[in-house]
Amino acid sequence: MGIFGRRRQRGPDADGPRDPDLPMLSVDQARELGRIVREQLAVRGSEALVDHGTLRLAGGEQLGLHNLGAHACGLPYDQWPALVDRHLDLLMGHWQRQRESADDRVDPARLLAKLRSAADLPEDARRADAVQPLPGVLALLAEDRPDIVVEFFDPGRVDVPDPWGLARGNLRALPLPEHQVVGEEPGGDVHVFVSDDFFGASRLLVLPDLLARVGARVPGAGALVAVPNRHLLLVHLVVGPGVIPALNWMVGVAAHEHPQAPGPVSPHVYHLTPQLQAQQVTAPGPDGGTVVEVRDQFAAAFEQLGLLEDGPAD
Repeated sequence: MGIFGRRRQRGPDADGPRDPDLPMLSVDQARELGRIVREQLAVRGSEALVDHGTLRLAGGEQLGLHNLGAHACGLPYDQWPALVDRHLDLLMGHWQRQRESADDRVDPARLLAKLRSAADLPEDARRADAVQPLPGVLALLAEDRPDIVVEFFDPGRVDVPDPWGLARGNLRALPLPEHQVVGEEPGGDVHVFVSDDFFGASRLLVLPDLLARVGARVPGAGALVAVPNRHLLLVHLVVGPGVIPALNWMVGVAAHEHPQAPGPVSPHVYHLTPQLQAQQVTAPGPDGGTVVEVRDQFAAAFEQLGLLEDGPAD
């Protein structure tokens, strides 16, 4: 027992192959993090299985391990148990309050929306009437409570008039995120919005208002956007040849920031029309990289600017 204890205290191998579901961790680290979570849940009287980076509890609750992994990878291994303990206390306390309160009323002033990858959500959240601002990305109504953000998979649970109108209004009322414009090529600027709150990416739902606050608007050829994680929104206004270096820069940032930060949303870049119709323009490449697909509405934007001579191409 003592020998195994000392080995475990040194921590798992951080330099081994990356875990496919928790890429900020090695396979050994992900396995050990899952073990600590299951062990601490057992102490609390709960059983769970780890399935593709998600902890599935016997009571039906699901706990994504990505945020825990993002925090754990920056901490010494001997601090992992305390990190897991705090995280479980917070989440299980919330679940318990939900079970004890059949009348879990929403505070209208705290109703917002969160963006989530559809692939990370349970089946009951992927409803036919779900709000999908980007392909593969869903918006969930969410209440920003003092100790946790509560997501509502069923919008019918939010008993307020026009919940989506209210959520968008509350998003508009949030403080302006930290804003920078980066780019060296003419017409290749990218607006970078970084938020400390959990609703940075969610500002996509009120993009025209957000851009107006920094003196910009979506032009006739549309915009490129990326939402790598809940804190980050990237926007490029498509006005000329600068779209190419801007797109390349956004691809790199999205690929890096998506697996590293808490609250991952999407590793892809998307094209929006002025009417905010969305098309995914990047996809995983055969060699593990990223390919850009210039087709459909994105190709129409290129044609509008005289950038596409030989027809749509990948």
